Amino acid sequence: MQEIRPYPMEAWDNRVKRPPGDELMTHGGNELMLVLDPGITVIHNGVQVPALPGTLFLHLPDEVHGVVGEDIPTRLLVINYEPDFEFEERFPNLGAEARRRWRLDDQQLAAYMDIFTRLQVELDGQRLGRVEAGSALIRLLVVMVARFAEPAVTAAPAQSLGPVDSDIHQLRRAIDLRRQGSASGALQGMVENYDALRHRFRRTYGESPGHMLSRLRIEKAKGMLTGSDLPMSDIASHVGYARQHEFSRAFHRIVGCTPTAFRRQFKQGGGVAR
Repeated sequence: MQEIRPYPMEAWDNRVKRPPGDELMTHGGNELMLVLDPGITVIHNGVQVPALPGTLFLHLPDEVHGVVGEDIPTRLLVINYEPDFEFEERFPNLGAEARRRWRLDDQQLAAYMDIFTRLQVELDGQRLGRVEAGSALIRLLVVMVARFAEPAVTAAPAQSLGPVDSDIHQLRRAIDLRRQGSASGALQGMVENYDALRHRFRRTYGESPGHMLSRLRIEKAKGMLTGSDLPMSDIASHVGYARQHEFSRAFHRIVGCTPTAFRRQFKQGGGVAR
């Protein structure tokens, strides 16, 4: 297991009040700064940028940044951390050439503040593994912010890491029961208000409940096709399909070939199937 490299880091909830003027700084780490109140202009990479409440800024090492005050209290959530370049190079949309400021929607804001609070708890406390936990939370924030930077995520905040409510959990559990063959009937009959709930489900998981159910069933079927010699009818029944032709149609739609062809390709390829 790869060791989590500790980050020297700090996180604070800062309510600034300074007279009109500016305070510029540079440092060797990354800085995430979330503006929660009106009253300041942020200097981002040497340029003044209006900072509406809910705006998140990412400042990179050695960039000139700071704030211009208006003599009213302004709440900022600030995280300074040493970048792990090997990890963060996976997210080029956070690099020097990218636009690194975002206006967060309510779901993104709630998710970000939740992780910020958890990070503060780890950094301020003395619990076993506090540095490792803080490092893991920083990585989670990096992934979250990288998703904020994606246009598709901006249009569909569903794929952010927001909290999942109990109704969504209930629908997710219904999917597991259906794919394991522990329940019969359509998903619509297993949860209340399914039509309204499926839209929230898509916003949370990035796919519809029906698509997730089919995908999970087919993933299980792929393992059975390559790891056993069971006939197609038995596999279809085991993954929740009452009829073999329904299983074959769903498999072809998701994988791009029939189950029989998939198994044949696996055997011909010496144990490699895609």
